[in-house]
Amino acid sequence: MKQAAINVKEQNKTTVKIELEEELTIQTIETVDKELKSIFDNYTHFNFIIQNVYNLDISCLQLLLAFKKSADSEGKTVNFEFSLIEELETLIKDSGFSEYFSLESVAE
Repeated sequence: MKQAAINVKEQNKTTVKIELEEELTIQTIETVDKELKSIFDNYTHFNFIIQNVYNLDISCLQLLLAFKKSADSEGKTVNFEFSLIEELETLIKDSGFSEYFSLESVAE
């Protein structure tokens, strides 16, 4: 079964680190969405680390962007750190999301 690996670590009372790995697609988006909704009200700073991903699609990018826009509207901060293989980085660039997410390629 396909799954997303989600690891949430509180860094202090206002900041949380969210590590997303493995499968970030329409098949796993519900799990990611539930986890993000469950922590949204508890923190004001969200640091996302997206790495070790072997499958990614636009639905996950849309979810992350919607999370950021919701946080922005409430004066919260969201940072994204992507470390992806070149193929997934190209998907982000070609789909127009690179203006929202800074990218760092990793070797395949």
